[in-house]
Amino acid sequence: MLFLFTTTVFAAPVNVTVVDATTGKTIQYASVHCDNSLTTKRITDAKGRSTLDCNTGSNTIQVFHEEYGKKAIPLTIDNSNGTTVRIRLESPSFLIVEDEQQTAAITRHVVTSEELKRVPGTFGDPVRALQSLPGVARPNIAEGAIVVRGAEGINTGFFVDGMPVPYMFHTMVGRSVIIPSFIDDIEFFPGGMPSNYGEVTQAVVNVRTNTTPTEGTKVNMRVDFLDGGLALEQKINDQWTLRAAGRYSWVGGLISTASKIAVKRAGGQGYEAAYIAPQYWDQFADLRYKLSSSDELSILYLASRDTLYFSEGRYDLDGDGEPDPLAWEDADLSYNPEHWIDNQFWRTRLLWRHNDGRHSHQTWIAGGTESQQNLLGAWWLSRQGPYRGRVGGPSVVVRRSDRWLMPEWGAGSAIVAGGQFTHRWFEAEDFQETFNVEDYDDVVEIRTEDQQMVASMWVEPQWQSELWYVGLGLRGAAYSWDDQTTFQPEPRLSVRRQMPDDILLKGAVGRYTQLPPLERYAQGIGNPDLAIMKAWQSSVGMETNLTGGLHIDSSIFGGWMQDLVVRDLEVDTYNDGDTVTTELQPYYLGVQGLAYGWEGLFRYRPSDQPWWGWISVTLSKAMRLDENGRLFPSDYDMPISFTAVGAYELGKDWEVSARVQTTSGQPFTPFYGVYVPREQYFTATRGDLNSERYPAFFRLDVRAQKVWSRKWVDWMLYLDVYNATSRANPFIATYNYDYSELVDIASLPIIPTLGLEATY
Repeated sequence: MLFLFTTTVFAAPVNVTVVDATTGKTIQYASVHCDNSLTTKRITDAKGRSTLDCNTGSNTIQVFHEEYGKKAIPLTIDNSNGTTVRIRLESPSFLIVEDEQQTAAITRHVVTSEELKRVPGTFGDPVRALQSLPGVARPNIAEGAIVVRGAEGINTGFFVDGMPVPYMFHTMVGRSVIIPSFIDDIEFFPGGMPSNYGEVTQAVVNVRTNTTPTEGTKVNMRVDFLDGGLALEQKINDQWTLRAAGRYSWVGGLISTASKIAVKRAGGQGYEAAYIAPQYWDQFADLRYKLSSSDELSILYLASRDTLYFSEGRYDLDGDGEPDPLAWEDADLSYNPEHWIDNQFWRTRLLWRHNDGRHSHQTWIAGGTESQQNLLGAWWLSRQGPYRGRVGGPSVVVRRSDRWLMPEWGAGSAIVAGGQFTHRWFEAEDFQETFNVEDYDDVVEIRTEDQQMVASMWVEPQWQSELWYVGLGLRGAAYSWDDQTTFQPEPRLSVRRQMPDDILLKGAVGRYTQLPPLERYAQGIGNPDLAIMKAWQSSVGMETNLTGGLHIDSSIFGGWMQDLVVRDLEVDTYNDGDTVTTELQPYYLGVQGLAYGWEGLFRYRPSDQPWWGWISVTLSKAMRLDENGRLFPSDYDMPISFTAVGAYELGKDWEVSARVQTTSGQPFTPFYGVYVPREQYFTATRGDLNSERYPAFFRLDVRAQKVWSRKWVDWMLYLDVYNATSRANPFIATYNYDYSELVDIASLPIIPTLGLEATY
């Protein structure tokens, strides 16, 4: 008897998404197929997706990409409605420290957005995560600030796709003004900037948005404790592409509600502590039109606003059981009574981009507001001048940049050239020299107008061979402000040498100049005698790759700064409990600066292990020398800065990570109380400049996240815990009534943030 057995083979759809295992970024042009398949090989689209018809039962998904290599995924397929598979390919490098044109990687770090979004304590903001890189210290006084090599924040320039923006971080919360879903990578120069960057004396942060058009429609939605946002990418047709996004915060309302509940539960007894409620919104839009295979037009729009609200709190500073005259409920805390700080700006840019393979250029014009702010500087915040008012004004920037490839000089060689013209208008109103906290009608109002014009040109030949790279930059800038005109040359040189045993030697030196901020020299509220800030920056370093996935990047740097714009070191504040008086021009010229140190970045990403991480170490010194020959530490002199980031992949798309940050205590100038018997009050006497320090800064952040796909929707659930130990790091120091006791005001406590992100 012959028995005939037949086997029925069913086909089932398999939805494949291919992503970078390190960054989570989707991978286009990956080849995918089933070993036991009814279809031939398929190629993933711009979203890293493809659909296969595979035979049911035991199978294997094969994936290949030129940059990532091969990977095989065993899979059991049933005859259900379909199977969704998310395949993660190992990236060839974790942190890219290399110029996109293969120019010298002297002091330049290019880090993808997805890498930095995974750093704990950043609330998913990639720009904020730059604090984890060498040369960057997190100061006690600002949660989102970037302090580079001991320089002041005004010496770091912020850009979006090469377009300057007035500020990058929202007040207190510290999130950047750029919607994270549109950030492709971040270009960070802690020093040694190339010739195409000007009006910056220390560092550059250039946020580069996505340039590759999506296929069809891509929607990203995110919501967490701090804010919520929606982003859209739409390919309208072969020529038109639109990207738009918006974000709005509600953390201020949550803080306000929580504070009122706490006071109510306490029975309303005692004195209510003033709480700060930050609130912000951001807008972004980019419309692109492809003229031809080599030409493109685009319109970029960027706007942001953040406000800082104060509650009506009471303080008992002198310990007599009664609220002090200087109580928050008695003070009109800003130009707008509703806000303490109200900052906003907007930018619109029209750009033409051309690239024919040999020659590429960009021409654009941008307009908007430089910054519009409502400000208050209270005695306990700055001790430099109580003032309130509105500052701001429009600006226009015109820029042209070109790059010509020169293969006859060597592969990758090129000439970079360009020019830029910037015109800023400035207006300040309702500022005051002195005020009475009980009667705000006693005001000396000031109104001032000013403008700046900067014209610059640059050319940089770049010679490159298999072993050498040399870039010689020649840049010149003409500054015009307050009836003054000056020309500043800015020569720059960068060199790279590839050595045996995978060792790269590198070095750079250059001169950089920058105008002081408008509000610091404007007549009436600043010092019109200020001059151009200048700096020489230099660095030498080494990079190498060791076995096992360890990469080491080590550099020694030094910088000399001239004509720094600082607050008047001799201004004293007079306070009798009712009246606060001070000098009105808190800035002066004559301070020089010296910064030097060593930076080390140790990155570890083994190819065969489910964990990765890096350690960043900076040992440095930042000093200042005034016109009287006094040498003192910079406000941001933090000799030791250490950051460790580590993550472990638990499986099933779960990942846990932690970040530890510690820095030396930030210096500050102490005050001493002197009793005046006749008037029966204490006045303050200033001690030696920056002769005391806050306690050392320490913070532990942790994060857990899960990434999965369902029905073409990519999901990410995360819990980000900021300051997990709730350490009370001081961010400002004040005193009791007789200046005998220092009272530290702590920065943010533990903040757990639960968030959900969906991308379609």
